Formats: sequence, C-alpha cells, structure tokens
Amino acid sequence: LFFQFGNEWAIAGWLPLFLTQRLGMSPAAAIGLLAFYWLALLVGRVLAQWILPRVRHSRVLVSCVLLSMFACTLLVFTDNSFGATLGVLLLGAAFAGTAIENSMLGAAHSAANPLTAHHNIVHGQAVGLMLPAVVRFNAKDPAARRAYGELASTAELAHVRDGLNEAVDALVGRLEALLNIAQMPRSLAECGVKNTDAGIAILADEAARQWTATFNPRAINAHDFAALYQHAFERRGDGDVGG
Repeated sequence: LFFQFGNEWAIAGWLPLFLTQRLGMSPAAAIGLLAFYWLALLVGRVLAQWILPRVRHSRVLVSCVLLSMFACTLLVFTDNSFGATLGVLLLGAAFAGTAIENSMLGAAHSAANPLTAHHNIVHGQAVGLMLPAVVRFNAKDPAARRAYGELASTAELAHVRDGLNEAVDALVGRLEALLNIAQMPRSLAECGVKNTDAGIAILADEAARQWTATFNPRAINAHDFAALYQHAFERRGDGDVGG
C-alpha cells in the first residue's frame, strides 16, 4: 500500500511535465488533465467498493494491473491530447482499484463507523477503541494469529519461537500503550455511550452490514460485533508501558 500511494503521487508529479514538454500542452490544460486524474481515482474507488464484494479479488487486482500497464503504454506512445486524456483516466481508475484491493480495513473500521454515526465519536478514536478487541478476536484464526505474531516479532515486541499467543499479547499490549500515549478514550463509557442491549444491537447490526466487514481475516457477524462492543465498554489497560 505504501508503494501504491507512492505510485499515485509520482504519476501526479510527472504528469504535468510530461504533458507540457512531450505534447506541448499549455500549463492550464496540463493541470486540468491532472484534475481529471484525481477525479478518475475518486470514481474508481467508488466503483471498486461496489465491484469487490461481487468479483474475486485476484481478478480485480490482475485487471487493474493490466489496465494500468495499458494506460502507461498509451501515455508513452500517444502524440495527441485524446490519447493523453484516455491514458490519464484509465491510469487513475486502475490505480484506484489496486489501492482499494490492497487496503481492506476489516472489523475495526466496520465497528467504528456506527460509533461515529450515532455517537459523534471521532472516527480515528472509534477505530482505536475497537482495535485491541478486534485483534484478539481475529487472533483466534490460525492464519491471522500467525500474521500478528510475525508482526510482533518484526517489531521486536516478542519472538514467534516463544509462542504465538505470547506474541499476540505483546502486540495488543503495545497497541494499548500507544493509544494511551495518544490520550485516546479508554472505553466507550468515557465517550458517553450508554451500555444498553438495544443500543448495542443497533451498533452491531450496522457494523455487520458494513462492506469492509467482509474483508476481515476472520468471518464476523452481528453477534460477534455485539461482544466486541461489550468489551470496548471495559476500561483499556496500560499496555506494555505503564501510564
């Protein structure tokens, strides 16, 4: 994802120079096409959200890669504004699909959206409130537990050889510590959310219907989300750094 966004901004910086120096466009026209490039990225991301739940992800990714290669070839060999415009639009749309394919957000994002919508909790804070519980939930899946353990090992928080469960605990502890350092709320109660069955049911139902929930590494439903919200009412610990 880091390199993907690097590609987007590299193209954005290169495009006006290419259009003015290679095709002889005026600066105003080149900037106009740059705006179309960003518009294509925006529209492409909206379309990708609709396509991804319906099409196999590998097909989307391969299609976007091939489309971006075709668009770059068109830009390199074109000698007119029509070819340049078509290449820019296709490249923007292809990059949009590639970025969405590689940045699925999962249950933490899905659980945060209803909190923002119903309780005006800043979205980043809502994600932070839910993240430790979501990591523990996902860690019950063997593949996700292995990925979390390797992440903790890479960050030198723990070693996989000492056990995956211990590595996951270390990762969650560091997440909690960082959230506390950032002075994020430690529980939903601190944000003024009432712990009622009806309220949690509404949040859980909406979270389960979020399209990003379908990309969580472990299958999750409304019942699971209700349990995650209940956990988020408990005050977060100090993590691996006292505070």
